[in-house]
Amino acid sequence: MRIASTSLAVLLVLSFPADPPRVAAAGRLRTAVLSFKIPNDCPSGLPVLLRGRLARGCLPSTVLQVWNGPSGLGPALAQYDQQSGDVFCFLPVDGDELHGQTIWCCATAACFDAAVTIEETDTGYQFYDRGRPVMFYQREPHSLDGGAHVSANYVHPVLGLDGETLTEDFPRDHPHHHGVFWAWHQIWVGRKRAGDAWADKDFLPVVKQADILDEGPLFATLHVTVHWTSPLIADAQGQPIPIVREETSIRLFRAVDEFQYADFTITLTALLDDVKIGGAENVKGYSGFTVRLKPPKGIAIVNDSGRLEQDAVGAKGRFVDVS
Repeated sequence: MRIASTSLAVLLVLSFPADPPRVAAAGRLRTAVLSFKIPNDCPSGLPVLLRGRLARGCLPSTVLQVWNGPSGLGPALAQYDQQSGDVFCFLPVDGDELHGQTIWCCATAACFDAAVTIEETDTGYQFYDRGRPVMFYQREPHSLDGGAHVSANYVHPVLGLDGETLTEDFPRDHPHHHGVFWAWHQIWVGRKRAGDAWADKDFLPVVKQADILDEGPLFATLHVTVHWTSPLIADAQGQPIPIVREETSIRLFRAVDEFQYADFTITLTALLDDVKIGGAENVKGYSGFTVRLKPPKGIAIVNDSGRLEQDAVGAKGRFVDVS
């Protein structure tokens, strides 16, 4: 893949009509109307993460209470995303009649505590949900195998709802695996190989800036700017020249019932001419957004085609459930 500017996103994306219907005017400074589109395949009876847009009025606050009287949805807390202009909320959708429909919700200001928070440490950022540690972003380069593999810019550990560790870092069988990470085997500048980010070979991501963008009752967001560097691409003094600028947003949502969402949005921009990235040079093509899970006993892997009973190299699916 040749890079000019590209992005990789792991998130929920919904679309909205350009011409919403008229609604009765309420207090302009106190009440707004939001539009949400219900996914066609959302589970019935469970809270669904919805992304909405302002349809009428002005948002009275970054934290809102939303409801839809005719459908019986809500009231529920919602949080405004200042970067995208979207509003997120969890709403339970009962029955199938609302699937695929656009609903219109009233919204008023709500009081809140920042339930989802991020705390900076000496080596990275710890994400919390109501005081419960959930995941850690590793900002500083480090190694657990004496320097044979050095990495940064990844998430580990990821903890389950009961505090159990779900991911592995520097595992013995694949010490280049690091929790939730994103890396490519092939990085080229013109005809010159610029290291192997997947294998932690002649490559290091350097975090140039990290900012906590928001903390609230529903989600908290960390944004990082990262330079991809390799000793093989250097100036006359031997200093690595940045190859790619990565802009990554990591958003943790509060746990609802027995599940919890985390969204990663990754944008890559080439800083040099003729930059290309690619997967492993074999049929497996290892690379990209990856999760190294700590395999439980009696592991079951299920995607939208059913339970997988054997290796499924290159298989495509809308989701994968590992339990």
